[in-house]
Amino acid sequence: MRANLHKNRRIFPARPGTITPVASISGSNPDLNTLFSKSMSDISLTLKPAAKADNMAFVPVRISRPQLLPPVLCSRRFYVYLLLLVLIVLVLCVVRLVSQIKVTFVHMHLESDGDLERVTLPRSFSEPRGARCLDGSPPAYYFRPSPVMSVNYWLVYLPSGAWCSSPSECAERSRSSKGSSNMAKMSLAYDGILSHDCQQNPDFCMWNVVAFLYCDGGSFLGNASNPVDYNGRQLYMRGAVIFDTLLEYLTKTTNFGNAEQVVLAGSSAGGIGALIHVDRLRALLPTSVKTLHVIVDGSMFVDTPDIYGDYTMAQIFKNTYSMHGLNASAPILECTQTKTPDTEWRCLFPEVYYTFVFTPMFFANSIYDTWTRPQALKIPCSAQVCPNDNIATVYANRDAVRNLARDISGSSKKHGVFLTACPVHRMMIHPWLSRTVFGSPTMQASLTAWLLHDETMTSSDVELDLQPAVEQCSEVLRRNIERTKTLTFPACCKLCRGILSYVPEKFAMHCKMMCCCTVDLAGQ
Repeated sequence: MRANLHKNRRIFPARPGTITPVASISGSNPDLNTLFSKSMSDISLTLKPAAKADNMAFVPVRISRPQLLPPVLCSRRFYVYLLLLVLIVLVLCVVRLVSQIKVTFVHMHLESDGDLERVTLPRSFSEPRGARCLDGSPPAYYFRPSPVMSVNYWLVYLPSGAWCSSPSECAERSRSSKGSSNMAKMSLAYDGILSHDCQQNPDFCMWNVVAFLYCDGGSFLGNASNPVDYNGRQLYMRGAVIFDTLLEYLTKTTNFGNAEQVVLAGSSAGGIGALIHVDRLRALLPTSVKTLHVIVDGSMFVDTPDIYGDYTMAQIFKNTYSMHGLNASAPILECTQTKTPDTEWRCLFPEVYYTFVFTPMFFANSIYDTWTRPQALKIPCSAQVCPNDNIATVYANRDAVRNLARDISGSSKKHGVFLTACPVHRMMIHPWLSRTVFGSPTMQASLTAWLLHDETMTSSDVELDLQPAVEQCSEVLRRNIERTKTLTFPACCKLCRGILSYVPEKFAMHCKMMCCCTVDLAGQ
């Protein structure tokens, strides 16, 4: 059949670029001829539907081949390519930054395992009880649970921070973390007895640790029923209510309700609060608690005159007592009932109040306290040798502290005292517990012995003069210099003196020297 097709095919000449339809195909295959003609007709209609088949013109389609080389750059294409390049670089930078942030966050999380995390009480819980910081914000605490779930031992810590004893001081304080939970940090890292490092803190490293936010300015003792209005700002003196409310919240929301052992500790102003609260705390604790102790750190404030003959420490306590309504405060009531209305405020002195405390006490203090000298004695020296004109005032205060230590340790075998000649303020929250430079036996050994009711390890007889004490503790003072070397002079003085109520011009250089020796002055 294929041979017949080629034999009988008739070919007609055609002009270039045209298609001439086949006229006929002879032979014995009319169906094939008809089919071929029909196919050619369909092609013609596809190429040019509007023209007749015999006049159809063939227009070749030009297909462009891909360019192997890019076209010549014009200015518009150049800017497009440049923009794409910039976007790619930006994307790479963002990816790298995100990865670095993630790594940094992971490292910070790992390093913060020992930090205490802030917990702010819900207003629905605190406000019906009247618990408010100075500015009216709800109270808060910092918490680190024990790494062992079965441990039901609790260390409750009241921080330092001095006092506000006038409306202006309290108003200024209410704008900081010492008067408002709104300004408080999200977490805090502590050393000493609050550390999670068992080498540094073998006694309490496995305990549940709670540090109350000190935001009332009155040693957690205030109970003024009405707020104080100062230039349109409401100030709340509700420290005792804050203390009770925080304990109630802990009991309801944590395992504190099943506590077996509790230690209440405090530094400086917080130490005064711990000393006064501890016996009343026993009645507030759950019945599961078997033992209760109190640690008072850097709070042995004694009633001695300053270099001008004024009793500044007594005046601070007197003003604080009045400002915060302590005459109506339940924790201190046992002492104030034994005093006349004019002398009730003296119950804030540890030398007065310790006689009312039944709970075992442990006092830790320096005989050359670096807060007492500039603040209570008005001496322009802190951690270094003082001028000869003021050394008698320093030694008078030192002797009063030593006498108080003997009275406390001699009143009962269950009480302990650790004194050091090193010029410091707070000691129990620094990594110094096992340092022999502070005394022998060490502070750590004395603390452990006291917890075990071994009175033979207490250290309360310190006679070292100031200059040898400064030389002996020079290493500690050097480390404090490193911690303050980046501070400017005004910031340094503010840190040293808390609220700058007393910085005479003639003592400016002394203030600078004092700052360069220590940062642990104003209970910060």
